[in-house]
Amino acid sequence: MTSDTIWKNNLSKYLYFIRGVAIILVVIGHIIGYNISYGMRQVYNSDLSVLGWICDLINTFHMPTFFVVSGIAFAAFSKKDISYKKFFTSKFHKLFIPLIVWCPPYFIFQSLTRSKPFSFADIINSVIYPYEIFWFLHVLIFSTLFAFLYFKNFKSIKLYLFISISLFVISILLKANGVQDYFFWNLFYAFGVFITKYLLQIETLVLTRNNILTQAILPCLCVAIIVTCEDLLPKDADVDYLRLITSEKIPFWLTVQV
Repeated sequence: MTSDTIWKNNLSKYLYFIRGVAIILVVIGHIIGYNISYGMRQVYNSDLSVLGWICDLINTFHMPTFFVVSGIAFAAFSKKDISYKKFFTSKFHKLFIPLIVWCPPYFIFQSLTRSKPFSFADIINSVIYPYEIFWFLHVLIFSTLFAFLYFKNFKSIKLYLFISISLFVISILLKANGVQDYFFWNLFYAFGVFITKYLLQIETLVLTRNNILTQAILPCLCVAIIVTCEDLLPKDADVDYLRLITSEKIPFWLTVQV
């Protein structure tokens, strides 16, 4: 095995572990409920309870983590020189089929439990347009397709990151609500693609300086980037999937009430 192969094998294990932890956090977040009308939060009235804070904390980073990890996986393992046919065939099996298989039953179940009438066209629309939790697959499909099309024609990773940031800024300025969410989450995917070539250096730095301070800096830096991205959004931005620990920009310890 070459050193590059060994590194990729280790990276694959790390990514699976991170995805597993993120999935567990997603489950915990949904059990708690992202507002007082869902999950465990239905049993009490205060939106500032400890459970609510835990859910908000999870929502601060769990989805950005998914997209950063997905960007790293694309950069490290995806073949950029394959044909369009092979690419679309691969993504159809990995992304489109799960969307087609799981979204309609979920939509039907939700409609029945809420006593909401629906038609066959509504079922089709639930797949075409992002429906509740399946917005994630729509954004992932977009981010993966955008990255593939870019690297199929260009090589500069820095330019790719710059274009990704620019598209989001432009969507904010133009108040392009239809695509704003896509460009926002694509920032994390693009960041994952960008940092991939530095991961070996980061790993070497952490291992050679095996102390708590060095290992604490990287997670803090990642959280700082996520919080900064959210904090830079205007108040009326049409991105409501990611929330900060508190929505009032005040220290969380002043809002926690049991």
